[in-house]
Amino acid sequence: MTLVLTVVLVALIFEYINGFHDTANSIATVVSTKVLTPRQAIILAATTNLVGALFGTAVAKTISSGLVDAQFVNTATIISALMGGVVWNLTTWWFGLPSSSSHALVGGLVGATLATSKGNWEALIWSKAPAADAAWYEGGGILYKVILPMVSSPIAGLVGGLLVMGLLQTLFYSVRPLIVSRLFVIKTLGHKMVKLQPVHGFAAETTAAAVLFGAASLGMPVSTTHAITTSIMGVGAAKRWNAIKWTVVERIIWAWVLTIPATSILGFVFYRIFGA
Repeated sequence: MTLVLTVVLVALIFEYINGFHDTANSIATVVSTKVLTPRQAIILAATTNLVGALFGTAVAKTISSGLVDAQFVNTATIISALMGGVVWNLTTWWFGLPSSSSHALVGGLVGATLATSKGNWEALIWSKAPAADAAWYEGGGILYKVILPMVSSPIAGLVGGLLVMGLLQTLFYSVRPLIVSRLFVIKTLGHKMVKLQPVHGFAAETTAAAVLFGAASLGMPVSTTHAITTSIMGVGAAKRWNAIKWTVVERIIWAWVLTIPATSILGFVFYRIFGA
């Protein structure tokens, strides 16, 4: 009973940190541009996150049963995985780096499972090929559900942001920018990478939403942070290539690359400390 309560407590801590680590990105610009008050933005974010969570469980099923062998997962494994994600999220938050909470959780689970299985790499489901008559995304495993989407979703965000912004520029070429911004219900996503106007925020968030919706429907734990950030890059590139601050992009990408390895190590260490 104590272990169950501990899991619930650590999960609540993880979700709380995920709130100011990830969700804050979606409301910061709405508040800073005074489109909404802080209270209104928080209520909107909380409501839409809850509604979104109720729409499907494909991603949750992937994380719970599609990445590691369930026989090597116990209560201590789950606690260690969550603690690995908590430490990494706090670290990246402290340094102002947008990283993926989903990937932090995946990495923590991988490392904790390896520790539980005493280093048995067969405890990890690297790939599970789909049936001959099934779509490719019905295959399971870390390769299909994590690694490939981790590479493809940022590319989709970058290219999509570039194309959507290019389309908007073509459609409204002769319209003044302030008038264009009034044509949408828009949240302006401000970011250190590139200076955006409302129409750019619309293009970036539309692209990110499309990428996330498509990935979620396939049960892929794609990073919201990755999708939004690369969409902003694409929108910035549509303005001009050097509008993007590439030094900032480099720091962000390093955080993305290190997330799963770092949290895997943390999950492994936490299990060795608390679960052994």
